[in-house]
Amino acid sequence: MHYELSSHQWFPFINWESDRKSQKLEVDLYRVWWSVAIKLFFVLCGSLLSRIRKIHSWCYDRRLQFVS
Repeated sequence: MHYELSSHQWFPFINWESDRKSQKLEVDLYRVWWSVAIKLFFVLCGSLLSRIRKIHSWCYDRRLQFVS
C-alpha cells in the first residue's frame, strides 16, 4: 500500500491552502499581541524607573536640606 503525505503535512508552517487564512490571521494576531505586550512591559518599566529616579532625587534633595 502506497501512502503519500501531502505538502502541508510535511511543511505545516507554510501556508499552502487558501482556507488556512484564518490560521495565518490567528498567528499574525498572536505576534501582534506579543509585540504589544513586550512594548507595554518596557514602557511600564521605563515609567517605573523614572518615578524611582524622581523619588530618589527628591529624597536626596531633602537630605541635603537637612544636612545644611
